[in-house]
Amino acid sequence: MNESNKVSRAVYIVPVIYVLGMYMMPVLFWIICNMQEATESFDAGWIMVMPIVLGLVNLAVVLILGKRISRVQLLICTRIIKYALIPFYVIGGFCIIVALLLMLTPVVVMIFVGPTVAIVLSVIGWLGLLGAAPFAIAYIVRACSEGVQGKVLSVFAGIFQFFFTGIQSFLGSLLFRVFR
Repeated sequence: MNESNKVSRAVYIVPVIYVLGMYMMPVLFWIICNMQEATESFDAGWIMVMPIVLGLVNLAVVLILGKRISRVQLLICTRIIKYALIPFYVIGGFCIIVALLLMLTPVVVMIFVGPTVAIVLSVIGWLGLLGAAPFAIAYIVRACSEGVQGKVLSVFAGIFQFFFTGIQSFLGSLLFRVFR
């Protein structure tokens, strides 16, 4: 492909904004909830759609600039998102475990609150994972079409994009080296 047709390194700003947005989501939710206590005019519910909006931005960038982004750039964008979100998912998993453990306390209302909090955090985490998938799926498709990765491995990698986070990227690169 012609080098002048390639996208510059500015494409890396999109995954960085995605990661910053995911980390800012709980902070903004906390700030707006505190402002809501002072005045009743704020609504914090719109913060929960942030992963969806950021994911749609990722999808738009991949669809609009798809052919001009190189395979290596797609891989770097995927790694930026996956590796930078590992602490986000570790902290979220810890919060889910704490919520489920609080369910075992003698406070009766926690039997209902603990699982509800765990489900809400799980949905937010999965939406964040879904929003991160466009760069990874574009990389998988490009690697398969260029013959770098086999079709069976590409199908499995595409499916696993919706179930795993940073560990999947590490295992995928390890499998790539082994089966290459």
